[in-house]
Amino acid sequence: MSDASHNPTVAIVDRFIRAIEDGDGAALQAIYADDATIWQNFAMADQSRDENIALLLRVAGVGSLKYLRSEIEAVGERVFLRHTLRIVFEEGRVLEIPAAMFITTRDGRITRIFEYVDSAQFMVPGLIEALTP
Repeated sequence: MSDASHNPTVAIVDRFIRAIEDGDGAALQAIYADDATIWQNFAMADQSRDENIALLLRVAGVGSLKYLRSEIEAVGERVFLRHTLRIVFEEGRVLEIPAAMFITTRDGRITRIFEYVDSAQFMVPGLIEALTP
């Protein structure tokens, strides 16, 4: 088991999560490698860094986001994160989506993400629109 609290790879992931929660596109650009690819089970396709940042900013625009970490493990430049994404919509509705991410880094930046979520959780007004450009 890694000591995740002092792991530099975990620190990269923590900065990534904070940037998503804050809706900070510039920080996301700095954290992602230029050639980063992101795969999500609900889309079954890779996204580029810029496509994923656009998606994350649309989702951040529906309300307040918070990643509630359940488990994290770092092995070298890879991080395995199990969490719940908590979304509080502007009108006060709350949605919690269990998820897992497998994140690879290189030279202090994220190069690859595999994300798994229960896509049925997305089928709610406000969020489904944010997921489709």
